[in-house]
Amino acid sequence: MTEIKIPRQADEMDEALSEWESAIDNFCAKQYEYAELDSINKAYEASAKKTFMESGMSATKAETEVRARDAWLEAMKDLNLKMIEAERYKRLCRLAEAKWETARSKYASLRNLK
Repeated sequence: MTEIKIPRQADEMDEALSEWESAIDNFCAKQYEYAELDSINKAYEASAKKTFMESGMSATKAETEVRARDAWLEAMKDLNLKMIEAERYKRLCRLAEAKWETARSKYASLRNLK
């Protein structure tokens, strides 16, 4: 026997909830990208610092040497841009939540009027 499905019309709350879910997924993806890049940068900095220290530099001088390089500067710039992007998606998440709360409140008010 074939199952008959009646298409369900998405209302304002369904759309808001879907947008909120999508915003959460996007935010999580950006957080993972940031965490991955942060780990790579820390590993790079630690290995470069260790290399300088093995050649006889002090830890402080080795750290300064690593951070004075263009590669470190670019890595930090990329990391900070990822953080900004993640923060943007966090705000979009909050906005999506507010839209859902607004729709929920509207439906609750309409229910009270009936």
